[in-house]
Amino acid sequence: MKVEETPQPAPGPAQVLVRIRAAGVNPADAYARSGNYATKPPVPYTPGSDGAGVVESVGPDVKSVKPGDWVYLARTVSGTYAEYALALEPQVQRLSEKISLPQGAGIFVPYATAFRALSQIARARPATGRRSCA
Repeated sequence: MKVEETPQPAPGPAQVLVRIRAAGVNPADAYARSGNYATKPPVPYTPGSDGAGVVESVGPDVKSVKPGDWVYLARTVSGTYAEYALALEPQVQRLSEKISLPQGAGIFVPYATAFRALSQIARARPATGRRSCA
């Protein structure tokens, strides 16, 4: 990977431009960078499917978010390892005021991976309130 200057993208119809403040990291990104992922992106590309930031601008017909909204991204058109990411409106979700941007960047794949590991693989369950020392 290398850092390059690219023009700031402009959102088209049903697209949202987000200024990235935090990018999530997940195994799919690492596999794609190494060339060991099921789908290989065309080179050059900007990696990253998870991120959070502030809506910079929106394209025509976008109704769910507006400039200035804090959002997280669940995939993008252009990748989250950049200052700006372009995403389709359904890929952009507003963040609760209780969630920070770094926390928001972990909602999509990182959260789902951790949830699956804890609930489905480890079968972790809430404590019953009783303590025991076995």
